[in-house]
Amino acid sequence: MAKEFVCVADECWDLSPPDWFNREWLKTPRSTRLFESYLKKAPEGLIPQGTSTFQGSYCMTAEGDYLGGAFAWVDRDRTVQLLKSSLENFRKKSDGEMKPVPENELPLYVGPAPAKGGLKIQLAYRDLPRGSNRYPQTDRIERPVNLGFLDLKPEEVREFLPEGKEAKTLSQVLVKKISQDCLKDCARGQCNVDKKAFRSGEWTVKESGRKGKLRTIELRGTSSLDGGGVRFEPTIYGQLEYDEGEGKFVHFDLVAVGQRSGASEFNFRRGDEDAAPLGVAFRLFAQKK
Repeated sequence: MAKEFVCVADECWDLSPPDWFNREWLKTPRSTRLFESYLKKAPEGLIPQGTSTFQGSYCMTAEGDYLGGAFAWVDRDRTVQLLKSSLENFRKKSDGEMKPVPENELPLYVGPAPAKGGLKIQLAYRDLPRGSNRYPQTDRIERPVNLGFLDLKPEEVREFLPEGKEAKTLSQVLVKKISQDCLKDCARGQCNVDKKAFRSGEWTVKESGRKGKLRTIELRGTSSLDGGGVRFEPTIYGQLEYDEGEGKFVHFDLVAVGQRSGASEFNFRRGDEDAAPLGVAFRLFAQKK
C-alpha cells in the first residue's frame, strides 16, 4: 500500500512561526506552500483550532489537493484505512491515471552536497556515563542521541595534512569554526547557539605511521566554550588516514570528550545543570545505497 505513495517527513510547525523565529528559510519553503494549499482544501476541523503543532498523517496530490488526513498520532489500522481511502480518492480525481513513483535516491544528509576535495563529516552527540549510571538520561531527555553534520572546504581539509613528520598546529580560524559549530551541548535535537561561545582552542596533527601510500595522522587538541549559559571543556583525540594515491582522506575519526554544564533555552537542561560528561564523535559520512 505504501508503495503507491511518496512518503515524506517534514517540519510543519513553521507554518506560523513566532516573531523571534522569523528566519529567512522559514518564510516560503515549497513544503510550507504545499501544506498551506492542502489545508485550504481539507475539511474543516481536520486540525484543531489554536493548536501550535501540525503533526499527523496527511495524503495529498503533488499539487497539494486533499486526499485524506489524520491529525496527531495514528495507529496501524487507521493508517491502512487512511491510505486505502486516499488512494481511492486519488483514482477518482485522476480518472485512474497513475504516474510511477520516482525511484531516485535522496541524499541522507543535511546541508550541501560534498564538494570536490572537501569532506562531509557526520557528528554524533551523547551524554556519557556518570558514575554508576551507565545510560544517563533525565525525565525530559530520554536517550539523548543526536546527529549533525560538518562540511569542510578543500582548503580546510588540507590543513589536516602535516608536512613530513613534524607536528602541525591548525589555524585558529579552523579550530574556532569546528569548535563553535560542532562542540555543543546537543540534547534532543536542540543545541546551544551562542555565536560567541568559543574562548580558546589548540589542535595539532602529526604523522604517526605510513604504509605504502597510506598515511596515519594523529590529532590532539583542547577547546573551551562558554556562552549562552552553557559551558563545555572537551579534549579532542583523533586518528585520520590519508591515501596519497587517491588524494583523499579515507578515515576521519575524532572524539571530543569533556565536562559540560549549565542550561539554555535550547538544550533542555533545566534541572540538569551540574557538570557531567559529554561526548561528540566525528566520522566520514558515507551515503548508504
